[in-house]
Parts: sequence; C-alpha cells; structure tokens
Amino acid sequence: MEITELLGEIRKYNLSGYLSHPFNWIDWTHFAFMWGTIITCLLHYQDCRQFDMKANYPVLFYGPEYGSAARRKGTSTVQSGADFEVPMIKSGNAKARHFRTDNQAEINFLMLLEQARAISDSMNLYSFFAGVSVV
Repeated sequence: MEITELLGEIRKYNLSGYLSHPFNWIDWTHFAFMWGTIITCLLHYQDCRQFDMKANYPVLFYGPEYGSAARRKGTSTVQSGADFEVPMIKSGNAKARHFRTDNQAEINFLMLLEQARAISDSMNLYSFFAGVSVV
C-alpha cells in the first residue's frame, strides 16, 4: 500500500523520488477524496437524523377553532362555495400580509424548510466527494 511504500522511501532517504512520481500524488488525492466521502456521508446522515416533520403546519388562522375571530368581509357563498370557509383577515399592523398567521406554526414551517435545505446541501456535497472518489 502507499503508506508502506512511503515509509520504505523515507528509510532509503529517497523521499524526493517518491514525491516526483505523479501517480503517488494521484493516489494520495484519491485517499483524501475517499475520506471526504466518508466524512460527508456521516454529516449527511446526521442531518437526516435531526430532520423533524410534524403532521401539519397550520400557518393560517383557518378552521372551526378560530370561529369567534373576524372574517373577511364582502365574500359571498357564491364566490367561495358553500363549504369553503374564508381565512381570517390580517391584523391591523401587518402591511404585507393578506391573512393572519399563527407565528409559532409559521416558524415551525420555516424551520422545516431550513432543515430540508440543509439536507439537500449535505447530499450535494456527499455526491460530489463520492463521484470524484469513484472516478
């Protein structure tokens, strides 16, 4: 293996001959990419293990549990359908939103998106190292 070859060349005081051979550089680069593959695989596994997904993310104030709150005005049952319940209108200080949202559910949903993005990034990095080490 490369380590025994390297130690043999060091014992012969011929390290410059070992380092001048281009295939030795290719071998050590390949070893570095194999270790990179193992490390990024473990990082990706850790990201996947930390992934937490809830059953639902009710971001909008919508449904029977919010029955006493204010509804949007001016929407008839003809426009929305008889079974459709219109979401609550936005709060007075929200300038950019059209509907009121549940802050905790929204942050949980944004954390889900961040976790999914992190898993995708770690898979990308693992795929790079695995692809290069195979070649």
